[in-house]
Amino acid sequence: MTTSPDLASIALLIIILFFSLKILDMAWRAVLFWVQLAARIVFWGALVLGSLYVWNRGVDGTVDDAQELALYWADQYAYYQQQAEMARKLGAQGGYARRGREGWR
Repeated sequence: MTTSPDLASIALLIIILFFSLKILDMAWRAVLFWVQLAARIVFWGALVLGSLYVWNRGVDGTVDDAQELALYWADQYAYYQQQAEMARKLGAQGGYARRGREGWR
């Protein structure tokens, strides 16, 4: 004999579901608050540190440093791009060691 759930158990299930969703929403808001707070601290901290750097180094020194940094990263990019191109060419020519029936070449 099967009994259908009575109205009280269905209402209790709906109330439990409602409160669990409320608790989940509160937890989500708490996590969101802390993430936003950390992002704001990082942003304003970077702004203050950048301002202090410009204040101490001067505008001309900061521009010179930025140009040196840009040239360094451009050189690094060109170097690794050249390495990747060389690896592609060697791979296409079979220059990498491959293991076949005869073993390592």
